[in-house]
Amino acid sequence: RAPRGVIYDCHGNIICENKEILLVMFYPFLIKNKEMIQKNIDILEKILPGTKKIIEQGYNSNSTVCLKENISRETLFKLLEQQPNLSGISVMTEKRRYYPYKKILSHILGYISQIDENELNELIQYGYKMNDIIGKIGIEKQYDYYLRGKDGGWQIELDAYGKHLNLVDKIAPVPGYDIYTTLDLDLQKIAEESLAETKCAGAIVGID
Repeated sequence: RAPRGVIYDCHGNIICENKEILLVMFYPFLIKNKEMIQKNIDILEKILPGTKKIIEQGYNSNSTVCLKENISRETLFKLLEQQPNLSGISVMTEKRRYYPYKKILSHILGYISQIDENELNELIQYGYKMNDIIGKIGIEKQYDYYLRGKDGGWQIELDAYGKHLNLVDKIAPVPGYDIYTTLDLDLQKIAEESLAETKCAGAIVGID
């Protein structure tokens, strides 16, 4: 998935960015026989309990599946130690949205989530597709087309029946555009703190 563009305030402070997480992926078309599947399960159940069913589903449907998201460094090292004994298993990184000042800027920045059916019907003409992650409100929605970038993926060789045979090439994602706003993070913090001191609901208006 393409990393979304970074959002800055008027002083160049980052107010929305991306953080890397580690994912464990299973590529069933790299498996030569069922014995290798069982070997994978025996090893991975000790490191990632509960992955047996996901592996079997991926193998039976011949579909690439994510076994686990956001694994720890400790788990990563355990997987790397067993890498020579595993088949079709890979650890990769993916960037996920991170809001360092979510409490004071969430109403302006908005948030992202998976595209729904109505949104897809409206946006499909602009290249959006099923399972895309899009901005739902705020800046994330208003400038989604510029922030979202272009997803990468794998070029996969298929047989006449549509079965995955081999990985041919990796297509790198294209990051989204960064956005520089007129928001002032320091001023926003002062406004938030001042309003909190009143212990009342309300709004603060700045007058030039």
